[in-house]
Amino acid sequence: MTQTASSLDELFARVAALSTRERTTLARWILESIEFEQVEKDPGYDEAWDTEIRRRMKEADEHPETLVSWEEVRAELVAIKDAAQNPA
Repeated sequence: MTQTASSLDELFARVAALSTRERTTLARWILESIEFEQVEKDPGYDEAWDTEIRRRMKEADEHPETLVSWEEVRAELVAIKDAAQNPA
């Protein structure tokens, strides 16, 4: 295992030990830091996201049968996480 992989494994273990509230706070901070970097690089970033959000909302309104429930999304994410943690 490389040093980077080992460091990431240690980080993931430490994050997994956090409470739900702490992990949520950390996730929000990470997402905001990434978004901040994008906004600095691309002044049209916010406008592009606004356009994309409106497009997705319109698509959901026009085709509600294509929507996926949170339960389905969560189950898929858990399966992906489990597969990554327990490779065959």
